Amino acid sequence: MKNPFFIICLILFVNGHLWCQYVESFDVANKGIILGPCSTNDPVSCISTDFSGVNWSITGNLSGIDSEGLKTNSGILLYEDVDEEVCWESPLLNISTAGVITFDVDFSIPSGSTWDNSTTPGSTDYMNVQYAVDEGSYQTISNINGCAGSPYTLSGAGCGGLAGPFSTTITSPSIIGSFLTIRVCVDLNASSDDGHLEQVAIANMNVSVPVSWSSVEVHKGERAPIITWSTEMEESTERFEIERLNQATNTFEKIGEVQAAGFSTETQAYEFEDQVYSSSQQLYYRIKQIDFNGVYDFSDIVSLRWEEKAKLIQLYPNPVSEQFTIQVSREILENVHSVKIYNMIGALETQLNYTPSRNGAPIHVGFLPAGMYYILLEDNQQQVMGAGIRFKKL
Repeated sequence: MKNPFFIICLILFVNGHLWCQYVESFDVANKGIILGPCSTNDPVSCISTDFSGVNWSITGNLSGIDSEGLKTNSGILLYEDVDEEVCWESPLLNISTAGVITFDVDFSIPSGSTWDNSTTPGSTDYMNVQYAVDEGSYQTISNINGCAGSPYTLSGAGCGGLAGPFSTTITSPSIIGSFLTIRVCVDLNASSDDGHLEQVAIANMNVSVPVSWSSVEVHKGERAPIITWSTEMEESTERFEIERLNQATNTFEKIGEVQAAGFSTETQAYEFEDQVYSSSQQLYYRIKQIDFNGVYDFSDIVSLRWEEKAKLIQLYPNPVSEQFTIQVSREILENVHSVKIYNMIGALETQLNYTPSRNGAPIHVGFLPAGMYYILLEDNQQQVMGAGIRFKKL
């Protein structure tokens, strides 16, 4: 099986379903934050990132990451001088038929790295291995290297520091439940401090990975960005929700959904056209896969810039109280036939025939409740003209 997400599956068929042994071995180089710094806690703010084909997520205060980065390299996830706590988090794993399980984390400190013994918040070097069962709160595996009173899984705080080379395998307590998430958090505070996350594995069989992503891409369609993705395996997958980054709030927002195949061991291909994009920004997308039981997982993030569409349609004032004016470029002026206004969950609020002029024509929206909306211009064949424009009704 192709292995774009570092998940190694030892294939078993149990009651007609596909099951895997879960192993993360980080065997594809240069995935993650290749180069800092990052301005926020979102990976897209970093100077250089590559999360293509990565089935894990990064959380924490990424603004502390400097030019050394956080990335895969020669079969390890390499933490280098991250300066704030940064966590690797697994996808949600279905362990409902696995019985009692444990998982192992292989971690090392390379030669030449020294973790200090400071107990001062913000300067302590440490690593925590945590797990959450059935989407409950995270539990931290207690200190394994004998530092009395240390709240961390691995640290030198209170017992003279830790110097590489140092290797250890952390084994979780026995776990039973329906779903499991594993998290490894590290905080290192000097350029000479490194940590290597080498492998995370659940030795027991019958651990279900709900979807195996094959690819996620975005490209320029004739009228709008088109997001395409494919899966190599689906287990109880109900639907995919397409999300776009709102750069004002630095959060991903749902812009549409596509029904999934459900159960499949063959490649499935999907696509979605984003007709409401903001053409003046770099666009970031991800796909949220949702199972029939509500369990979900995210794809990697992909991006695109659509600069040449920026001048097709303009709307002002924005925000608007009673009416706004639309101006369209000459290339679509004679083809516009109607205007549709939608709310942000995709419901049509109003539609009217519309013939724009070179100097603009007013649209009355005083009847709309306050909130966010977007407009689409269509020709007489109901084909969308240019990009959708978002506006705020006061």
